[in-house]
Formats: sequence, structure tokens, C-alpha cells
Amino acid sequence: MKRLAAALVLALFLSGDVLCGGWGVLGGVGTILFPYLWFYLVIESLSEKGRIKDGQLFLLAGSFSFLYEGIFTKRMQSGLSVTGLDWAAILSGPFEWGMIAVVWFHCLEALVPRRKDVERSFWRRAAIVLIFVGAVLVYLWKTTYGHYRIQNMLGPLWLLDDILLAGAAWGMWRLFRKSSAESFEQRPLWIWGLAGVGLWISGAGLLAQIYSGYPSSLLASALQGLWLGGVAWLLRSCWQRRGLSAETVRRSRPIFVAAGFRVVGILLLLLIFGTDWDMRKVFWSGVLCRLPALVFFYSAFLTSRLEV
Repeated sequence: MKRLAAALVLALFLSGDVLCGGWGVLGGVGTILFPYLWFYLVIESLSEKGRIKDGQLFLLAGSFSFLYEGIFTKRMQSGLSVTGLDWAAILSGPFEWGMIAVVWFHCLEALVPRRKDVERSFWRRAAIVLIFVGAVLVYLWKTTYGHYRIQNMLGPLWLLDDILLAGAAWGMWRLFRKSSAESFEQRPLWIWGLAGVGLWISGAGLLAQIYSGYPSSLLASALQGLWLGGVAWLLRSCWQRRGLSAETVRRSRPIFVAAGFRVVGILLLLLIFGTDWDMRKVFWSGVLCRLPALVFFYSAFLTSRLEV
């Protein structure tokens, strides 16, 4: 029970839900059950056969992002494109969830290590099925009664979006299944490419908010150029340090620093801005929480294997 309680509290802070929904999120049954309790039980169930690799967890969380952020909550649909897909969210979402999951379980292992004599649990598996069935029923209820804003904006195209996002989830799930037979000593090249894209999108969006009030395109080009150069330098530095250690890292300082930026940053913003909705919180959460955490996470994830 201690591990479960620590996992749920840590997940709500690392995901940023406490910042978005205030302290009431800690008692929100719906949010606790799906996605966090459900996802935690899935990982614990998979770990019955042995420790899950950080690369596998990263892919599994990416698959789950399409299921939760894409289909269930529709956060990957904006209505601005022809079909309504938000391509920035689609490109960065799986990596955001992958980061959260790996940081989450790496820190959880440090706080409350998993018992070595984990046995198969019928109740755990039953809870996974019941929670997932409940989430499907909520999705069908919201769809039937038109509770999704994007559903009303796009008309029948919302169904096409859901099908495409389900296909993306299935594709990443297959990568997860395939990864169980791989060593993951070094990350595939496509991980490096998408990591760079996801990191660049996150910083570029924050910079766009900074110079949005200035008419000069020179300032915009200079800031974006510097950020792009910084991302390229980080990836090059990580590439030079990749695979230097074949041993699994049990205590990664960059990962703990990434978690610290998320948790401390959220507490600081809640202290300054309170729990009410404020656009300034969106910007400063990116500056104080999300972007620094991504930089430290990728520097650890791309250069070593993390024990989760």
C-alpha cells in the first residue's frame, strides 16, 4: 500500500495535473482511477515476469498517450487542421508521457523499492479490466451525448481522428512488444530523431510566447535559431556519450533532477498563482517544470539504461 500511495501522489505531480486542477485532483476519483491507477497496475502486472526495461516502459507510455490524450480526452485534437489533429501534440505527446513514466518509476524504485517476491495477483488483473471497461463506458457515454467539444466542431471527422489515433497506439504497442526481445543498450535512431523534434517543439512554443508581442521577425529568428542550435548541441553531446556504460543505472541524478524540476516548479507556481486558471501558469510551467525536465531526462535516457 505504501508503494501504491507513493506512486499515485508522485504521478499527479509529475504529470502536472495538480497544477491544472489544483489540490482537488488528489481526491479526484476519476483521475486517480484512469489513467494513473490503471497504468500503475499495468506496469506492476508486466513486472511480475521480471523488471521492465526503461525503453519498453517509454514505448508503452507512448502508446498509452494516444489512447488517453488522443481518444479518451481528445487533447490531441484541436479542430485547427482539416481533420482536427493537433500535430504538435501528436509529435510531443508520446515523448512527454514516455518521460513521465520512466521518471515516475525510476523515482518510485528509489523511494519504495518493488518487492523481489512479487506474486501474480488475480485482484490486480481484475482491477485492470474493470477500470478499463469503466473508461470505455465513459468514452461511449460522452460520445453518445456529444460531451466532446471537438466532436461538435468536426462533425463525422472526429471518428476518423479516433481511428487514426487508435492505429498510432496500436503501432507503438507493437514496437513495445517487439522491444522485449531487444537489449536496448542503445536507442534506435528514430528515438533520437523524435526526441530532438519533441524537445525543439517544446522550446519553440515557449519562445513564440515571448516574442509574440513584438513585431520584429529578426528577434523571432534569432531566438529560434539559438534554441535550435542548443537542441543540436545537446543531441551531439548525448551521441558522443551514448553506450559508455553497459550496466543499468539504478540511481540517475539527471532523472532525479528532472523530477525535482517538475515537483518543485509546480509547488512554486501554486504558491504564486494559486489554483485558479491563469495563462501565466501555462508559460511559467513550461519554463520552470517541463522544459528543464525534458533536457535532463533526454540527457539521461539517450546515454544510459535506467532501472525501472
